Amino acid sequence: MFFPELCHGCGGCILVGPEGAVREKDVIVGEISKGFCPPGIDFLKGDLLPGSMRTTTIQGELEKMTNKKDTVIIDSPPGNSCSMVMSVKNSDYCILVTEPTPYGFNDLLISMEVLDGLKIPYGVIINRDGIGDLSVSDYCRDKNIKIHLKIPNDVQIAKCYSNGGTLIDYNPSYRSNFENILKEIKNLTY
Repeated sequence: MFFPELCHGCGGCILVGPEGAVREKDVIVGEISKGFCPPGIDFLKGDLLPGSMRTTTIQGELEKMTNKKDTVIIDSPPGNSCSMVMSVKNSDYCILVTEPTPYGFNDLLISMEVLDGLKIPYGVIINRDGIGDLSVSDYCRDKNIKIHLKIPNDVQIAKCYSNGGTLIDYNPSYRSNFENILKEIKNLTY
């Protein structure tokens, strides 16, 4: 039996199933759009059709369209699913964004395990710093994992986001923080 609504498009069933039992066919799962944002940022975006689970199909097509010579930033879905692995598998470096809560810490540990298995270096940004506990900070310190930035738990940041703004719109000084993070990563990976 095959349940198309559960298919992620990863090809695993073809690898493990009896030969010829499953056949692939082209299916429209969403669309890809391109855009440009000053000052010189090209972006690609994939949108899944409602009900589609085939994120890896869209991600594969997006990856084919990227210019590997440029700095490419991929916004991965949260968690540790196939789509997260697909997002990071060819990365030079990964920034793991987490919250300092038991759930955030647990997901962070799983993500680190995935990246260790893929041999991809990583660092951490702690979002909503000030809630939860110090488990994330303590763990990163003890394991010598770079914490690039701590973003405070601030209702004004949330209000800015809810109005379509960014962290830099909220506080322009964050621009230099992100520029410094990019420089650090380039120094580590080139």
